[in-house]
Amino acid sequence: MGGNCGKEQGPYQPQTYPGVPGRYGHVPYHPGFAPPGSYAAGLPHAGPVYADYPTGGYDPSLAYGACHSSRPSVPSVPSAPPLVEGWPVGGTSGGTSSTARPPTGSSSACRYGVECTDFGEEHRKRFTHPEGILMACQYGAGCYRKNLEHLKQFVHPGDRHYHMGMVHLPTRKGVRVKPQFPTLRDLFNYCDPDESGNISMEEFQDAWHHLCHLPPDIFGTEGNTLEGSPVEAWKSAAGDERSHLTFAQFARWASDVKIKLPVGVDPADAQALRPCRFEYGKRCPCANFKAGASNHMCECGHKSCAHLSDVALMSLEEQEVLTKLKRRALGRASTKLFAPERKPGFSMVTNKEVLAALQKILSDTHKATDNWTRDRGCALHGRHHCDTACIFKHRASVPTGFELTRAERNRNAPLWHVYATTRSAIKQETQSGTGPSLQRFSPLSAFEVPLEEPLDPEVNEWRLLHGSGWEACKGICGSNFRLKLAGTGATWKTPGMESGQPLYGYGVYLAERSTKADEYAEEIHGGLKSDEGCHTMLVCRVVGGLCRVVDTNEFDADDLRRDILDGPYHSVLGDRVVKLGKPYREVVVHDNNQIFPEFILYYKRLGMPD
Repeated sequence: MGGNCGKEQGPYQPQTYPGVPGRYGHVPYHPGFAPPGSYAAGLPHAGPVYADYPTGGYDPSLAYGACHSSRPSVPSVPSAPPLVEGWPVGGTSGGTSSTARPPTGSSSACRYGVECTDFGEEHRKRFTHPEGILMACQYGAGCYRKNLEHLKQFVHPGDRHYHMGMVHLPTRKGVRVKPQFPTLRDLFNYCDPDESGNISMEEFQDAWHHLCHLPPDIFGTEGNTLEGSPVEAWKSAAGDERSHLTFAQFARWASDVKIKLPVGVDPADAQALRPCRFEYGKRCPCANFKAGASNHMCECGHKSCAHLSDVALMSLEEQEVLTKLKRRALGRASTKLFAPERKPGFSMVTNKEVLAALQKILSDTHKATDNWTRDRGCALHGRHHCDTACIFKHRASVPTGFELTRAERNRNAPLWHVYATTRSAIKQETQSGTGPSLQRFSPLSAFEVPLEEPLDPEVNEWRLLHGSGWEACKGICGSNFRLKLAGTGATWKTPGMESGQPLYGYGVYLAERSTKADEYAEEIHGGLKSDEGCHTMLVCRVVGGLCRVVDTNEFDADDLRRDILDGPYHSVLGDRVVKLGKPYREVVVHDNNQIFPEFILYYKRLGMPD
């Protein structure tokens, strides 16, 4: 069939035409490039043709990185006939859209993206290909040119379309230009071509070739290179329970394999100054990013990704130390950062204002009426021991309120750092302008707690509740939620079954009302004598990000999962209250790094029959 997308094919080797060296070296035969005999053959040099430029115009919001060069201005390419995927250049008859579209029936993305040379009908039906063809600037992050024509034609490290399979890396003097990654965030984005914020196992394997050919100096003084198979590396990075890799996990793995790049994300302070880091002879004097005509261009003329805070330029290990010190300072309500270090565990909450705020969460989110669901169980048989008819006939009593007896604060600094990094990464994604705009939601439980870092509404950061047993709460605070256990707790199950089918699919479920979370809490037996007879509930900080709102019964749980893991969304907001008249709203998260279990509440149920 020709081409290079079958598994049996070797590495991509562009077809070249010796008589057309041009300014891009030898031009590969590709829908985005003009070989001899095409409409561009009469030009001094054959140049790139973009499906969206010039006929489709240029959107400055597509460019994120810094771009500047003193090289001679690149002549613009004259308007070209429209491109149609699957046709060689010059083979169209005109009259079609200027944006290349994948053929109907395509099921998955071609692993070679813009480099694909297989124009066979069968291949084009099976695989989708990028709509536009983007040429990487040969000067990469070192380019200092601000000319708009240059920005229209070339992408640079940090730009939106600087992704694997979406950018063509030209050949210079017989040597292929290599992709550049100023930070770990840039490296992650390159491996995430669908811009979902998650890397699938397939995407990781496709990126393995690029990861194995990173320059030795990226590994610091060790000068290492990656070894082993992509399967082994994936297991090391994602573990056994995950189908996708988040940025926080990717950064941890990269640090473990000695990739010495700045993180590129500031987990410490979203409002920190972001001075311009671009240097050419001397550094740009801009002290902080200030959006210009485009949200991604600073008034200084350099792009958003050239503006990094001091913390974003740190290594992961340095950030972990800083975050740990900050977390300890918040816990002590003191600036004495260098008090004796304590191991991860729990601190008894003694501050009266904090205890009052936690009691307020329990009280103000309690639902007094229309508050029973079948997950609370049967008054005669408890949960999961009788059929639906028996449960609805003998409904278990609902508490009239909750009284906080004590609370513990989780001081797991490593878990907090992963959460803070994830929060900052998601904030970057929501502000990138590449997907749906963020709609703010404010759950009933999103209270501020004294002496704790304020919630960030710009990324839909909330406090939510999760009821469970005492030992389970302790375990979650130590190692976070285990995704493989989703549905095995108090979720409704057919009698005799070990696990149930959660309403919105498998994930971590969190409630905005204490009455809902209490349905899954368990009475304490053992532990402190004063705790016996009490129940436990977690207060969690949660990054909701872009919420996929579900307010009807017309949804598919698998589609919701794909929207989160392979789409632009970060959480599911199940609103069964407004349209369906059900008692509760719930939030579902598929990445436990978006959750930090902050407090364990020990409380008594009020108004319960003896």
